Amino acid sequence: MGEQNTAEVVVVDLDQARLQRRPAKKNKKRSSSRKLPQTMPGERYFGGPLPFPWWAAASNLPGRTLHVALAIWHLATLRQRSAVVRIRPSLIRELGVKRNAMYRAIQNLQEAGLIEVVDRARGRSMTVRVRTVDDA
Repeated sequence: MGEQNTAEVVVVDLDQARLQRRPAKKNKKRSSSRKLPQTMPGERYFGGPLPFPWWAAASNLPGRTLHVALAIWHLATLRQRSAVVRIRPSLIRELGVKRNAMYRAIQNLQEAGLIEVVDRARGRSMTVRVRTVDDA
């Protein structure tokens, strides 16, 4: 009474068992998350280049001074491409800076030697000249 050893034979089709190759990907552009955002036509943007020493000096001043400094730089590089600009209070308000804070910020920038007030008349927008850090 011996037991018989029955082994099952399994036939495997090797073509079906192989991993299927994926089709080669075409050169995909890098994802948009790696690129800097682009401005749309008609949209405002910040001009440059902004000298790092000027920006660093403005960023170390108190309050909303950096906001006002960047607004002045924006006007100087994009609007008039000149060191002498007329400050637009409407632009300053868009940045969340109130009128009195703007005057304090201009005073801070002037004391730091980053700007020079050229014209300050009652009822008119103030005109300033952007100075380099070396001018101070």
